Amino acid sequence: MLFIIQIKLFLILILLIIIKIKIFIIQIILFFIVILLIIVKIKIFKILHQDPIELGHARPIELGI
Repeated sequence: MLFIIQIKLFLILILLIIIKIKIFIIQIILFFIVILLIIVKIKIFKILHQDPIELGHARPIELGI
């Protein structure tokens, strides 16, 4: 009887470990997604905040003409 209970507890423990590993993998994936989003945001921010002359869309007033 005790042996059966021990096996059940052992199986529950293995299941918990598998669930923890899956959660850990999901967290790593989410972490990389967040880093990628931050990089993309920084690139978009840099593009939006470039000098108008650099972008080639400068108006004559901004060029001092």
